Amino acid sequence: MKILTTFYKMKKGGYYFRFKMMLEALLDANITVHYVAAEPFNLTNKNLIPHILPNPFKSYGMFFKAYMLIVAPFFCLSVAKREKVDILISFGTLYAFIHWACKIFKKIPMITFIRMDSSSELILEGYSPLSVWINKLIEVIGIRLSNKIITVNSHLKEQILTRFNKKENQITILYNNINVPSPKVLSPKSIPIFKNKGFRLVSASVMNRRKNWELLLQVMLRLNKEEVSLFLIGDTFNP
Repeated sequence: MKILTTFYKMKKGGYYFRFKMMLEALLDANITVHYVAAEPFNLTNKNLIPHILPNPFKSYGMFFKAYMLIVAPFFCLSVAKREKVDILISFGTLYAFIHWACKIFKKIPMITFIRMDSSSELILEGYSPLSVWINKLIEVIGIRLSNKIITVNSHLKEQILTRFNKKENQITILYNNINVPSPKVLSPKSIPIFKNKGFRLVSASVMNRRKNWELLLQVMLRLNKEEVSLFLIGDTFNP
């Protein structure tokens, strides 16, 4: 079996680790994976074959991203035809959209992984109404072209069923792979914050605006009670 997937550039984060786990699982199953990208992925395997999109610009800024949206669909189509690809895998609706030429001209089945509502994320991050509208259009096209959709929770599944008129059997939930520490580590006695007396609130996530930490802080200011403690646990702040 031959698979084709596409991405722009990789940086460490949730997307990177999910994508790497998928590649490793496919390669362990002795499946050949072709990928189209702006730069090579930092994983080496005889069955992992890169197809690097030529860059006519000096950098990988906005001009290259616009260029990729226009050129990558046909570049992917040429790879799919030459390598006789069996399945497309898209990590997000943007890449499902980029695979449109492979779907329309070669009718290759496509599986799309969706881990968030990207349009809502753009609204929260303050993007312009035009950017949000373009993203929604890309979402619609990407989801409608997908034969199978895999989400990370039931909320996203319900959203897609409602908004995009997909059938129940076209959507599967694959929960995040979370390694839970041993019960001993999670014991209240072993966690310093639980030594505080009174009512304790704990919020744990990546520290960025999308998680709405400001709302929690505003609530704490309104409570103004010493017996209530708020503990924020997360990675380095990244707006």
